[in-house]
Amino acid sequence: MNRTSAALVLAALAAPLAGCASPLVVDAAPYAADPDCARVMLAVPEVVGGLDMRATSSQATSAWGEDNALVMRCGVEPPDPPRRRVSRSRRRETPSTGSCSRRTMRGAR
Repeated sequence: MNRTSAALVLAALAAPLAGCASPLVVDAAPYAADPDCARVMLAVPEVVGGLDMRATSSQATSAWGEDNALVMRCGVEPPDPPRRRVSRSRRRETPSTGSCSRRTMRGAR
């Protein structure tokens, strides 16, 4: 085999591999093995916001885009619900029943 033929064979073999990027390293979430995650992962779209899906290194994870990838991990611990803060200046005082007229009381029934 001459050098030109060898170079063409190598180029032909390397071309399909050029599009293969290494998987994005993503740590699996604590509950990644939960059956609900399997259902979620089966429904994950191939494209999100114009970004193509790429391979990840862990179960129940997905990623889209090359630079600054969008990453999804199923099975994370849900955060606590936010606490509602009410400033003192915004508190509304509820009128006592003594301040309601009979007409208001009858209309509320």
